Amino acid sequence: MSKYSHILKTQELKNFDYFGISDIGQLRDVNQDRISYTETINGELFIVCDGVGGGVSGEVAAELTIENITSKLSQKWYEDIYSAVGDAISEANNVVKKYSNKTNNQLGTASTIVLALIRDNEIYYAHVGDSRIYYSVNKKLFQTTIDHSYVQDLIQKKIISKKEARNHPKKNIITRAVGANNEIEPEICKKTLKPETGNLLLLCSDGLTTMLPDKEIETIINSSDNAEIICKTLIEKANNKGGEDNISVQIVRFFNIEQKTKQKKTKKNHIFKKKRKKKIFFVSVILLIILIPLFKIISTELKTIGQTSEFLTKKTYPSDFYKYSKKDTVVVIFIKKYENIIDRLQFLNISPEQTGYGTAIKSKNLFFKFYIPCKQLYFVKLGDNFCILEKLFDVTKYEILKANKKSNFSLTPGEIIIIPKKRKVHRQQK
Repeated sequence: MSKYSHILKTQELKNFDYFGISDIGQLRDVNQDRISYTETINGELFIVCDGVGGGVSGEVAAELTIENITSKLSQKWYEDIYSAVGDAISEANNVVKKYSNKTNNQLGTASTIVLALIRDNEIYYAHVGDSRIYYSVNKKLFQTTIDHSYVQDLIQKKIISKKEARNHPKKNIITRAVGANNEIEPEICKKTLKPETGNLLLLCSDGLTTMLPDKEIETIINSSDNAEIICKTLIEKANNKGGEDNISVQIVRFFNIEQKTKQKKTKKNHIFKKKRKKKIFFVSVILLIILIPLFKIISTELKTIGQTSEFLTKKTYPSDFYKYSKKDTVVVIFIKKYENIIDRLQFLNISPEQTGYGTAIKSKNLFFKFYIPCKQLYFVKLGDNFCILEKLFDVTKYEILKANKKSNFSLTPGEIIIIPKKRKVHRQQK
């Protein structure tokens, strides 16, 4: 078991606590994983490699990868760190490929890689293969890299689920690796991560993630603030689950954020943008729910629909007027050609409302109240139906049904009922 432990503090970077472990596991004869932490001229460099190949070729591939990348980033300052990291991985690929061709290894010589470079209060990261980087924010663990593997391709094509991928017979097949081909396509972050107090960076080989699900890794990370304890616990738990492969873990835990660093921050970590946008959306909805009623009170505008002459404005009230109950049905009666009024009501999406001694129809739009003259306002008791309207207006319930385009004779609270004019019958004189 190899260990690297450092506690560092730099002028530009927030404080961080680092610890790394690489373990042979329970079933392997050789540990082909390699981990590295180096202070380079371009920043703090963390690397995890998982060697692939028979004999010692896998560990050689991992060592060559680390050596070449570390050397390139240590010798010269690069203004464009994205290009520098990409070039470093490409050069390492050439070196490993040459070694593979020279040794003529039938099983191939290659390595996965994940690297993180911390510079100017930003975390740059890149990977090839199925080794991973995770980032913990507010005790929530997020996977920042996407595996270059056979099962990951199936997941993205929605052929299998993540749960099914864990037990898939081809789960160990990777689609990209350093030294596997003459050309390599490393995946480099498009946007950097921003370290904050309490955040934690995890680099690991697939020996950890094939044994422990993300939720269990998250629980272990949240169980301690000590990077060494977290690393050792992860290794122990993975071995207890079978330790089928070499297991490598690096932990970088950030602490003691300086105020000037907070002021420097201009963008959110891209990994958590969607989640934060959702929170902002929900907060906005709550604020709207609170503020809209205030706007309603402040800016309500009264509107009269149509000309008064279009409606019968004489208002009459039944003598047995009683206190209105919410369970009762409010029926606003318009004695007019019902087609025109129906069109108006459907267009305005309005509902009845009694205001003082007058009768009104209130729009569901919070900013306007529409007052339409009507002839009568009745309060019909719960359970009553069109029969009471037949008696009051000498119109059959079928005519009322047709006028209101209803399918039944029941009345519902708040319903607007149109009463058609009684048709005059012209008798022919004999």
